[in-house]
Amino acid sequence: MSSRGQMIDKIISVFFYCLVVIGVLLHFKINYMFGLDDSYITFRYAQNFSEGYGLRFNVDEKYFGSTAMGFALLLGVLSYIIDTVTHHSIFIKDQIADVGVWIPVMANLLSAISIGAVVIVLFRIGNSLLSVRLSFVFSVFFGIFIFISPISERVSGHETCLYLALLLVGLYLLYFSNRYFIAGISIGLAATVRPDSYLMFLIAASILLVRYFVGRQNPRSLKSVISFTGGFLLLVIPWMIFCHVYFGQILPGTLDAKQAQALLGDFPIYSFDILAKETILFFEWYLLSAFVLTTVSAIILLILMNRSIVAIFNHASLCMIVSLLLFGFGQFIAYCLMSVSFWPWYLHPVWFSIMMASIISIMELLSYLSVSGWVNIWSSLTLLIVFVLGELSFFQTNNPIEKWLSLWSEGKRSIWDHPYSYDPIVRYLKEKEPKGTTVATAEPGALGFKLGPAFKVVDELGLTSPGVAKKLIAGDVRYLFATWNPEYVIVSWDGSYTSHKADWFNKQYELIGEFDRQDYWKERIHHGAYLFKKRIQSHQESQ
Repeated sequence: MSSRGQMIDKIISVFFYCLVVIGVLLHFKINYMFGLDDSYITFRYAQNFSEGYGLRFNVDEKYFGSTAMGFALLLGVLSYIIDTVTHHSIFIKDQIADVGVWIPVMANLLSAISIGAVVIVLFRIGNSLLSVRLSFVFSVFFGIFIFISPISERVSGHETCLYLALLLVGLYLLYFSNRYFIAGISIGLAATVRPDSYLMFLIAASILLVRYFVGRQNPRSLKSVISFTGGFLLLVIPWMIFCHVYFGQILPGTLDAKQAQALLGDFPIYSFDILAKETILFFEWYLLSAFVLTTVSAIILLILMNRSIVAIFNHASLCMIVSLLLFGFGQFIAYCLMSVSFWPWYLHPVWFSIMMASIISIMELLSYLSVSGWVNIWSSLTLLIVFVLGELSFFQTNNPIEKWLSLWSEGKRSIWDHPYSYDPIVRYLKEKEPKGTTVATAEPGALGFKLGPAFKVVDELGLTSPGVAKKLIAGDVRYLFATWNPEYVIVSWDGSYTSHKADWFNKQYELIGEFDRQDYWKERIHHGAYLFKKRIQSHQESQ
């Protein structure tokens, strides 16, 4: 290529990175007020850490009650730095928390940056398989899809975007850049953010081991296994030691809570039927079929082109596609075997794996088809047109473009009302109990974060409160009350774990009133969230 062509490619690359930065900022601007209640559990751990109480949901309890403790640690450090520099002088609109108010904002920013990293990885892969110019067009096309798709927006602020981006970066460094040690560090970081990442390490390490054994035990292949494993263990072993020493366990106790939720019968159980139904509804048949066909076609093509086992396991794209698919499938199988309750964000890693594997497959097909000849060029264009039509069908169903344009023109934000639904109760409790008290609830995340460290928030479902989930599995719904003796109880769902209809509960607690925000609860359960307070006589007896 001439020096002029190289200069044009460099300009195109710089322009692409500028577009990614713009995409990150736009995504953050639209979504920085979005949050799931599950995310706020992690935020409260970060909040208490930034205030000097350690990684704790309640300041007097060391319980491993978040699957994203590494994320909480990162957010806590960032919050501490920002609060120290600003002297706690900056507050966020509509955020009624007293401390750590930057934590949800930082989480959404990290999600936006993670999505940008995913798009950059796709561009870098495209550069290695296609020309820079074709990779630019292709990456911009799918980059827009990734930035504005609900697959990214629905988990903004959650750890999902960050750990999936770290996994993708790790796979790129492993298979395309041969930077094994740094790849291990990237996947190790992902494992501290969410334990699901251990599965990806096992998959990638297994592929490297197969390379070693089928490659006549080449010392260079063995070195790659050792280097990758060393980078991973360099982070994971100290992390496990810390968790064991600090929490008394190396994995979060949330699995018990998810299994308890499934046994209670108030939540759907993660299953193939749910996965299939939700996936078809999300992608629509047209786009999902295109993803599956292109992925299968690329795998078959790459296997036929690389006839030996050694060549197959050394082909970067094929290893990456297989790793992604095995991760999505393996995670699904693991969740099904554990019989846990279903939550929407459990689907996003599977969707992400399908989408990334398909995009890389399309790049490989385009690389094969666009080598020479008008027939191949027209075939490439046809393939692109198929996906343009597929994405247009997806956009028409999910309306992300219309949503973005509407929010942008009206100056609004993408907000899920649920984390704000407890704000009236938070204000009431802060006014009546300025020094703090104990509150029991089935949704401790946003409530606990906004109440702050002075309040002890007990989780009726056991995600953040030790021992509760195991007692629920054993059928003991009164364990929480006997152990923590909460002063207040919030009831916002009529589930089997709620006790407000039992005689013993009504003898101990009285209804303070119903609380609602913009009719959120009335539209869902036909009344406000109930707040109960311990009766004076019962309070005296408990003392």
